[in-house]
Amino acid sequence: MKAVILAGSPGTAIFPLANYYSKLSFPVANEPIIYHLLSFLEASHISEVMVVLSGHPSGGGSIGRLFNDDRIEGMKVSVFEEKRPRGTAGCLKEVAGFIGSSPFLVISPNVFTGHLDLSEAFSAHHTQKAAVTVVVEKSNGFKKSLENIEVGKDGRIKRFHILHPSRDQRRILLPAGFYIFNPIVLDHIPDKGYMDIKEQLIPELGHKGFRIYAYELSNPVKKLDSLSDYFQLNRDLLSNGFMGGNHNGSSKSEIMERVWVGKNVRISPKAYLLGPVVIGRNCTIEDYAQIIGPASIGDGTRIGKDVLVRESIIWEKAELSSNSRIEHSLIGEEVVIREDERVKNTIVIQDNRFHQNFNISSSEHGLDGLNHCGTDLFSASYKRWKYGAYLIFKRLFDLFVSFLCLFTFLPIFLIIAVLIKIDSPGPMIFRQKRCGKDGKEFKMYKFRTMVKDAEKLHDEVLGKNILDGPMFKMKRDPRITNVGRFLRKTSLDELPQLFNVLKGEMSLVGPRPLAMEEMKFSPSWRDLRLKVKPGITGQWQVSGRSGTLFDGWIRHDIDYVKNQSTWLDLKLLMKTIIMVFKREGAF
Repeated sequence: MKAVILAGSPGTAIFPLANYYSKLSFPVANEPIIYHLLSFLEASHISEVMVVLSGHPSGGGSIGRLFNDDRIEGMKVSVFEEKRPRGTAGCLKEVAGFIGSSPFLVISPNVFTGHLDLSEAFSAHHTQKAAVTVVVEKSNGFKKSLENIEVGKDGRIKRFHILHPSRDQRRILLPAGFYIFNPIVLDHIPDKGYMDIKEQLIPELGHKGFRIYAYELSNPVKKLDSLSDYFQLNRDLLSNGFMGGNHNGSSKSEIMERVWVGKNVRISPKAYLLGPVVIGRNCTIEDYAQIIGPASIGDGTRIGKDVLVRESIIWEKAELSSNSRIEHSLIGEEVVIREDERVKNTIVIQDNRFHQNFNISSSEHGLDGLNHCGTDLFSASYKRWKYGAYLIFKRLFDLFVSFLCLFTFLPIFLIIAVLIKIDSPGPMIFRQKRCGKDGKEFKMYKFRTMVKDAEKLHDEVLGKNILDGPMFKMKRDPRITNVGRFLRKTSLDELPQLFNVLKGEMSLVGPRPLAMEEMKFSPSWRDLRLKVKPGITGQWQVSGRSGTLFDGWIRHDIDYVKNQSTWLDLKLLMKTIIMVFKREGAF
């Protein structure tokens, strides 16, 4: 059996580090997660692994260099970089040549395998002659889940419930992040376009009568869905008996109680270390430095004189200059902390951008912010103020423009309303629940462009969808009225959304407002776009709209949220006006 590891894609809002590094390179107790995974796969008698990267800024570099490490032996590991995101199932089609004709294992990027044993799951998959075996676990009951897997008494999966909360949290079964597939499923993944495993592929296979079973784990798998999860996993692994690593060249010696060090480490006899602490290879710790655990120090790190490191994670090749203080923080790779600098409850990365809009709080560690290397308190405060000022200006601008447009276009509103009423029976305004900022639902308004009860006819035309994501578009949709066709072509049907802007539910510029059901694809995309208000227009809308594939839509939304500014908003508004007059991309 071979294994495919999905390295994930950038844009995960609740785990901002994933925008800069693949999660597989994150060190857990000083070992990158990929090493823990490979150790688990070796124990499962899997010797060939494909790692799929989806558009990371670092590309395959940060992952590829790990495989050149002398710690990887006896395991054939390849890396495939997607040119465009195709979803968790779509990417499997891209590596079909590697998969071959035998059953294969797929692993999600947010799981920590530890000492998990899947041998019984493999055996059950073979015995039941399943096309797909989904490894599941019970919900811990503390977090409310919007997912649930309905399983019959025979273990066969009846239904995947996505974005539908269950009333009884004790009975929830959730995907554990492991899937065993027979290669026949690859024939049901399109050669082009976007497809996710649990949101699209498995339901489609179920409808076609394939045998899809669940295998329930006796113990839950540790997940890395937040910074709190990441810190806690490091704490647990260090505090509960770190064993020094399992890979060739990575073993560490316990030089004092609960203090493990790798090869070629120089520690001054005047330094003070209080475990649990794990120190990587080729590190230097100078006089009077204090390291208080749980703490993890990456390979090649230099800790200067009189430095304090308290309950922190230091990635490789960092330099902590003399008399600096690092407490309850994460220091990224190759970061230099200056002399006398104080870092507390902060993430410092080697990057020239400051992201205030990400929520990276931790109840235990109290993480306050995401800092870039060399940013002092004044600079960080200024950037927070700048982002806050942008939001205030954006809201004032929204109020002014929406009020002005509503007052100016009032006669047009009345004419359109009369034409709609004359053209076909039904209401003049179409109302539908959409998701706003932070997932708060609101009623979005548009001029009605379809016949009455058009939603009931949706299934009849579903097969003619020209898009590959959650949106439905078709040319010459028979449900669209004569007046509606004109309104869509001129985008006049969007005008009532100005009322949503006036109420503060939407903005003039932002990601397209969608219903929660339409955001069941690509959770990282969903979580990120919900950090801002939806907009009447946006980067995706002015980049082709109806002719843009879903992977382009994802990239445009992520790019907007990361780079939002007053200038970008004004630029997108001007492009929108030009597109409306040219009547491009709308039908």
